[in-house]
Amino acid sequence: DPDNASLQNNKGYALLQIGKHQEAMECFDKAIELDPKLAQAYNNKGSAFEQSGQLELALECYDKATNLNQNNVNPFNNKGSVLKDLHRFQEALDCFNHVIEMDPKNSL
Repeated sequence: DPDNASLQNNKGYALLQIGKHQEAMECFDKAIELDPKLAQAYNNKGSAFEQSGQLELALECYDKATNLNQNNVNPFNNKGSVLKDLHRFQEALDCFNHVIEMDPKNSL
């Protein structure tokens, strides 16, 4: 169903895993258009940006994902990784500490 945001997001994730970044990005954009509150689509879009070296754009997506869903550790962990790569170490540490507080047994 092309009008199902979750399916578009999942399709984008699969495309991202096989290296089809542009097609994946189109799916994430469609998912976000269909459901602007779908945090996972922003997280996955951030991953696509991160993998292509566009760290500032990745950070914007991870920020959106963390704002939409405060209970998912993945975007916080991803955000911390990008902040580390941007040499924003204190902010990265804050993200990683937040992940540990949310899920002490998390092995991300």
